[in-house]
Amino acid sequence: MASMYTTSQPQRTPSDILLYLSRKQPPPVLPYELHGHVSPDAWATRIPNLTNLASRYSYPVFEGCWMLAAFFASIVVPTAVYPVIFRAMSKDHRRPGDREGPFFQARAISFAVFIGIMLFFYIPLFIWKYNGQSRANALVKRWADDDLRMKGPSAFIPKWTVSMPGVFTMSTKLKVSLPPNQMATNFHPAAYLPSWINGPVDSQAAPAYNPYQNSGPGMPPSLGEVPLYSEKYRFDDVKV
Repeated sequence: MASMYTTSQPQRTPSDILLYLSRKQPPPVLPYELHGHVSPDAWATRIPNLTNLASRYSYPVFEGCWMLAAFFASIVVPTAVYPVIFRAMSKDHRRPGDREGPFFQARAISFAVFIGIMLFFYIPLFIWKYNGQSRANALVKRWADDDLRMKGPSAFIPKWTVSMPGVFTMSTKLKVSLPPNQMATNFHPAAYLPSWINGPVDSQAAPAYNPYQNSGPGMPPSLGEVPLYSEKYRFDDVKV
C-alpha cells in the first residue's frame, strides 16, 4: 500500500491543468497560467479547504480493512451457512429416493447470503464516498460562482472539476481549465527589428529598425549591415 501515499506532478494540456492534492504533501503553488485569473489569496484559501474536505472522506487503512473483511465474509459466511441450511432443509423436505435433496434451494439461499454480505459492506462505503464527492462538487461550484460575481461574464472564468480519492488512495484530483492562448500580435511600428525582417509597408510609418552605420573613423568594420569584431577596432571605443 505504499503507492497510496505517492503524489504525481501536475499534468498540463493546452486547455487545462491537473493537480494532485494530499494532506501528506504541501499545497501546490498557483500555476502561472492562472495568474491574473485567480488571486493568490483565493488560491491559498481554496486549496487547503478542498484538501481538508477530501481528507474527511479518505481513510485508506480503514477502507483496506473494510474491503478485506468484505472479501473474507463473502467467502466464509456462505460456505459455512450452506451445510447448515442443507441439513435443515433435508430433514423437512427429503423425499424417498431423492439423492440430491434440497441442493438447489440451499445453493440459492447461500447465494442470497453472499449478495446480502456484499450489499452490507459496499452500500455504506458507496454512500460515504458519494456524499464526499457531492460536497466537493458543491464547493468548487461555489468557487466558480464567486469568480463570476467578481469578474463578470465577459472575463475568463476557470472551470473547476474535482475527483475525490477512491479506495486505497489519498490523492484528490483537481482539474482547472486554462485561459485560451492569445493570438500573436504584430510588432509595434517603432520597435527595433533585425535586418532580415521587412519593415512596415506604410512609408509614413515609423522606421522598423535603425541599420548600422557604415564603417568610418573609430567604427568597427562591417560586412553589409552586420558589425564585425576586430581587436584593432574595439566596440568599447565606439563613440555613440
